[in-house]
Amino acid sequence: EEASGTKFASPMDRLYKDYNKKLDEWHHDRAGSLNAVYGFLRRLGARWYLPGELGEVLPHQTNIALPSIDFVNRPDFAVRMFKWTSYAGGNRDDILWERRLGLSTGVDVWGASPTRSHGMRNVVGNPSLQANHPQYYALRGGGRDIHKNGHGTPCFSSDGLADETVRYVHSVHAIYGEPMVSIWPTDGLGKCQCEMCQPHDLTELVWRFVDRVAREFHKSHPELLVSTGAYSSYVTPPESIESFSPNLVVFLANRGRPWLAARSGINPRPGKTDKWNDYRTSLENWRASLAPVRLMRGENNRYTLKAIDDHGDARLTFPMLCPHSYAKDMALLKGFSLGERSEMPRGRSPYTWRAIGADHLNLYVHGRTLWDADLDIEALLEEYY
Repeated sequence: EEASGTKFASPMDRLYKDYNKKLDEWHHDRAGSLNAVYGFLRRLGARWYLPGELGEVLPHQTNIALPSIDFVNRPDFAVRMFKWTSYAGGNRDDILWERRLGLSTGVDVWGASPTRSHGMRNVVGNPSLQANHPQYYALRGGGRDIHKNGHGTPCFSSDGLADETVRYVHSVHAIYGEPMVSIWPTDGLGKCQCEMCQPHDLTELVWRFVDRVAREFHKSHPELLVSTGAYSSYVTPPESIESFSPNLVVFLANRGRPWLAARSGINPRPGKTDKWNDYRTSLENWRASLAPVRLMRGENNRYTLKAIDDHGDARLTFPMLCPHSYAKDMALLKGFSLGERSEMPRGRSPYTWRAIGADHLNLYVHGRTLWDADLDIEALLEEYY
């Protein structure tokens, strides 16, 4: 607050969850040397299909040759992140498994802030704005929606709110040195009913606002990025914006990855259009309106957790085994996506796997294709089986 001159919420308020005391390691620690060691062992046939001894395959060899090696291997995606409920609560086997898959939070690209999604709540949650500028908040039901979910709902037509958001982005960069700042709108978004917002749908309102903030920040910091999500009621780019600001990164979340690799002629969703073609068209629309390599992906892998989270019991919902979908998606995204941050199927407390037997194959394939999107998925699966 002292550094920014106002009461913006800090995007670093949950950073402590990214430090694991057991291994004295931050989730954002770089692992170039470690990747080299694991890469060498993988070339000798070592595999880590799931955490712990059960998932480890180490071929027996009487001798291990260590020839002179000059080998450079770069991953296809800079951000290769599994989103932990609490990295601090992870055990040794879980964290080592992530490292052995070659994953990375992409701290040089995305920064260390835990606020990846819905970053606008740090702006509209500012108590001084709530008290002194109700016009920055959505008009709903005859009053301003100032306190919904603790932070309120934005009015995207407000000039003052756009200026405050630019100020917030400047502050986060200046104080924390973040290379990318989230201005993703608040969750549970509802449309403002003021005169300026009424003629437009949420897609138009959200993306005009985001593009305006991004362009203003780009004037002074052309090398830095802002991010937001294509989400909920604003999943598509508006027709009114042909090209977004070159510093804008768009996060495509929860696009139904399990359905992307359905066999030709089989529609797993009766009455719906072909999921793969819809998804590919959406990607191309975003790619056409964004600067090169300005997409991110994310997927909710928590299929086996819903019953536990919603009802507090130990019942699993259903396994979702779809390694081909992961491989197909990564191959499509290669070359124009910065990478991925996806949720893992781990409970909230205790922070343990509920069904690693059902979940590990998807995650293993995902980790390996984030590194090498062109790998032979059939050969990988044959080896695994």
